[in-house]
Amino acid sequence: MIPNHNLFIFIVMKILIKESNIKKIFTDKFGVDLTGKIKILTSTYDIPVEFDEYITSNMVRVWMNNYGPMYLIELPNETLLYQRQGKTRTYLLFNSEGESYGVGEVLDKLGLPQIDMYLDMLVNIFAEKEE
Repeated sequence: MIPNHNLFIFIVMKILIKESNIKKIFTDKFGVDLTGKIKILTSTYDIPVEFDEYITSNMVRVWMNNYGPMYLIELPNETLLYQRQGKTRTYLLFNSEGESYGVGEVLDKLGLPQIDMYLDMLVNIFAEKEE
């Protein structure tokens, strides 16, 4: 995960960039703006009902208690539920149809190059608290 400090060094083509400018790079250079499209989910009540067929509120509660918040990622044609787990499995990532994805597949869907870039980094940059 990206540390939560003011200066995160991100190396792209040997250029050092401040954390505050990373969002601008994704939008300007890669054409990907996820502003408002990644929500932090901290309660079982935050999970949209379209996921109810594939996970129960008890499963969500256990996962959140053990691994922290989940994230709702809105892609152009689908919505994904994501959580970094790291113990039994590295991450949980699936859509409202129950189809699971690899991080690389999501980066491909966004048109982003896979340059040691993790979905965690995008989540940390663009995530907003659910209201």
